Amino acid sequence: LESTWIPNAQRAANIQTNIPFFEKAGMGVPDWYKNLDVKRRIMNTLDDYLYDVVKKEKGVDLSDADMRAIINNTLTLAENNYEIFS
Repeated sequence: LESTWIPNAQRAANIQTNIPFFEKAGMGVPDWYKNLDVKRRIMNTLDDYLYDVVKKEKGVDLSDADMRAIINNTLTLAENNYEIFS
């Protein structure tokens, strides 16, 4: 087996675009993007996923700043495309 090294930034970007739990996080709620409580729940779910799955299970070295950036960028992307996630 040949292994390929992937930079952490690219891994983080891949993870950010492939997180499959938006409905579970609250994006199934009508007008979720206007509701601060739902957005907080989404951010907490993202944080849990990044810490539990990406960092611990997959061994990706993410700093707190990396995790915050991924969470903020993911939520901003989802808000800007809310019609897709609603």
